[in-house]
Amino acid sequence: MAATEQHNRYYMAFAPLCALLVVVGTDTLASAVKRPLQAALRRTLALALVLIGAASVPHWAKEFAHNAKDLADQHLKLSEWIDGNLPTDAKLAINDAGAIAYLGNRRVIDLLGLTTNALRPLGHWREEGHMWEVMERLRPTHLVVYPSFFDDLHRLPVMRKIHTVNIGRDSLLGDREKVVYAIDWPRALEPGKPHHLPREQAGWAIVDVVDVGDLESERVHEYRVRYRRVSGADRFRLRTFVVPGGHVIDGGRLHDGPARFTLQLKPGKPVLLGLRSDFPLELTLDVRAGAVRKSWPTGNAQQRQLREAFLLLPPEASAGGRVELELTPLGEVQRGSGLASFHYFALQPR
Repeated sequence: MAATEQHNRYYMAFAPLCALLVVVGTDTLASAVKRPLQAALRRTLALALVLIGAASVPHWAKEFAHNAKDLADQHLKLSEWIDGNLPTDAKLAINDAGAIAYLGNRRVIDLLGLTTNALRPLGHWREEGHMWEVMERLRPTHLVVYPSFFDDLHRLPVMRKIHTVNIGRDSLLGDREKVVYAIDWPRALEPGKPHHLPREQAGWAIVDVVDVGDLESERVHEYRVRYRRVSGADRFRLRTFVVPGGHVIDGGRLHDGPARFTLQLKPGKPVLLGLRSDFPLELTLDVRAGAVRKSWPTGNAQQRQLREAFLLLPPEASAGGRVELELTPLGEVQRGSGLASFHYFALQPR
């Protein structure tokens, strides 16, 4: 958002300093003339500043009235609707935490992180993959947002529009329309298991899972990733994958540098390493698992289509139980592209 939008509100913190500079500048200017004229010049300059300010009062009074009406017509009406129509135990995921959080009388999760620390931006405020991973943990019952603020979140198959407030005019608000969605969590399949296992390992057990984009899972698995030319909101992904039986909704990361993480394995057994992605291009990964090093051609798929690739590692890879893995895309990766990883799975014989 440009700093000059919404009545230059991002400059308002500097208003006291500007006022001080005006006073000092006026006094300095007056001091530059002969002493008998200094008092008269100070009064004249002060009067001029007062008149300039007074001339803008009607404009800002009108703006204040319009802005107050816009807030009342959208945020207050929406708060009243929420308070009167949603269950008392409803939990709302919202953007623009303000009147809705205060007057809606429901527990809220602030998607932009102002009042919910777990959602503070990691580099860009539109990190929808990260938002979804936190929502999976906190399980809000409803989403209350400006749809124009998001690319994919409000379009997920679990979202059902139940109420809209559209003021029909441009204003200082985020947008004309704010929408309430009910979140139907049972429509989303469990993302923490693979859906395209090789037939030979179909009976193997999942021994560990890294949920990429979920900061708690990343912390437990010491997940670290290096970005080269991928930046901002491009670092996170939110995708819906159609699989037999429904939809898998998953958040993840896009990176063009190496990823490192640890897995807890059963020592001395082979390991099937799985990766969920939506490969927009064919990649070969250099994989290091303990003392084992392998080249992994992951194949490719059309963008936004589910791809689960698997690599069989020998028993030596699980020596010691706790194993650190490093996966590095080989060759030149185009700007804005790379490895979009959503989940890593480790399976071993039962």
